Amino acid sequence: MKRLFVLVLMCAMVLMVMPTLAQSQSSDVILLDDSTPSITANVSLPQDATGVVSLNLNNASVIVTDSAGKMVFQMADGRVHSVELSIVPNSGAQTIKIERLPGVTQAAVSIKALPELTSTGTAQFVDTSSLTTNQEHALKLDAAKPGGTVQFNIPTNSTGVVTSTYFGANVTSQLVDNSGSVLATSFGGAIDGLNVMLDSGSYGMTLVGNNLSNTITAGVQVMPAADSHFTVLQLPAATAAPALVSAATALPPDAVAVACNATIAGTSVNLRSGPGTGYNVLGYGYQNETYPVGGTNPQQSWVVIGLPSGSAWVSKSLVNIDGSCDNLTVFNIPLRNAQQAQIVIQPGDNNALSQSNNTFNGSSGLPQGGGGHENQGEGDD
Repeated sequence: MKRLFVLVLMCAMVLMVMPTLAQSQSSDVILLDDSTPSITANVSLPQDATGVVSLNLNNASVIVTDSAGKMVFQMADGRVHSVELSIVPNSGAQTIKIERLPGVTQAAVSIKALPELTSTGTAQFVDTSSLTTNQEHALKLDAAKPGGTVQFNIPTNSTGVVTSTYFGANVTSQLVDNSGSVLATSFGGAIDGLNVMLDSGSYGMTLVGNNLSNTITAGVQVMPAADSHFTVLQLPAATAAPALVSAATALPPDAVAVACNATIAGTSVNLRSGPGTGYNVLGYGYQNETYPVGGTNPQQSWVVIGLPSGSAWVSKSLVNIDGSCDNLTVFNIPLRNAQQAQIVIQPGDNNALSQSNNTFNGSSGLPQGGGGHENQGEGDD
């Protein structure tokens, strides 16, 4: 069945990009220029089959949408040279659009189907969430603690491959650099693992599980690209671009995205395991502390923030939001507020009870036996 998937996918891709292939010097490389600024590939797996789409890139961006047109993966950064996406079985058809980065004259891409993610070798498991090459860290995610962040560094003058796997689970992943700029995001449950080849630098991979009913293990591994059979795709020498251009430098100044941040407004606030006062308190945030924002709940009333030890939720009413926050990832985690404490008044002697009733009914303006509206606010205290 895997062989059938590979054959069908490759045939479909060749048919779609045949006019462009005539321009390239290699039958495996598709050039993107003024005459062909983008290509589209449709991916559909046989029933119950697994499969991987491998994209080798030079100055190109990638957007993947599902059969309903909803975006499930996005990457637009020249520091990314390869992306392998593990497609979830029975997740429907996926459409992959690849185009030049803004301001780039010529880009290139090669596409192939694989039965599974390319193995990058065996790494050393470490307890710390700060990795160097040849190391791997496992995150335990559940409903109480659905998210976590792994920081990693790729040495200067080298390229590395970060592998993130969470097979069989609906997990949102986001790759950012040390300044908070987003390189790639996967969400929507159609992708359950990826390989990304990157230039040198310091990065972070945040993983957040959606609607987790049990504990899952999500792995993040970092390996040298040279030892993993990943190579940088080169443009033909006669028309090669002078250098890779990242999405941030290619965009005009007024279009460069600024990371979304949340600054604690009050003296101190509770940081919780989910959106709502009904979730456990994981820690506390203090006045003027600033955290990167990774998403929001469907009601847009809570945001999930990145912490050195993972992630937590904070009420939006208790923080000041700034930066590029208009299109935050929405995590389908239910709003759950704690039930209000119930106060039971025990009657004393008749005189005391009579005075209590007279005071209650007289000064409050409420009818006898009535009650006030239950406060259903979405904030925290």
